[in-house]
Amino acid sequence: MMFADQTAAAAALADDLAVLLNQALAERGRASLVVPGGRGPVPVFQRLAAADLDWTRIDVIPTDERWVSPDHPDSNEGMIRRLLPAARLRGLKTDAATPEDGLAEASARLATLGRPFDAVFLGMGADGHVASLFPGSVPLDDRRMLAAAPVSGIGHARLTLTLPALTDCRALLLLICGAEKRARWAEALAGADLPVTRAVRAAPQVRVFLAP
Repeated sequence: MMFADQTAAAAALADDLAVLLNQALAERGRASLVVPGGRGPVPVFQRLAAADLDWTRIDVIPTDERWVSPDHPDSNEGMIRRLLPAARLRGLKTDAATPEDGLAEASARLATLGRPFDAVFLGMGADGHVASLFPGSVPLDDRRMLAAAPVSGIGHARLTLTLPALTDCRALLLLICGAEKRARWAEALAGADLPVTRAVRAAPQVRVFLAP
């Protein structure tokens, strides 16, 4: 769906998420929501925070996490806590020195939630990456729930949900804003082998929200 601007796209996506989460709460008594970091989801989170949702029964999981403390400005966990303060956050960061060392603990933490996730909200990078799954990177082919992302070229070391985990969901919602990202999305639709292409092919239900 194409929207007039990012504000309208974010509002529509947030409203769809609220519907999906309330449906899950009505049907199963609890809900799970996977969300990205970065600047793109900020207006989505702001609208979700004002939605009529029982956050005490909703588990919120980051798609990926930079290996920094939650009070660091680059922390996805920190951003989610600031914008969705009522959420029951299931962060990926542990006290381990590296993502590799924290992988087992973080995986065990998420394993208690069960799957499929009720909703997975993804952003997309200008290179077609989702979460911390970058074109050509080793974690793209990892079949576990979580994988450590290589540091080269992406700054902080990271832990990321893998494609099998991200696409094990009832609905995947994708936000793509800006001419550069929309051009990359057109390449994905044309069959380019990008992480976003693999994600939308594997997910059972995909909704795409586009804006200039």
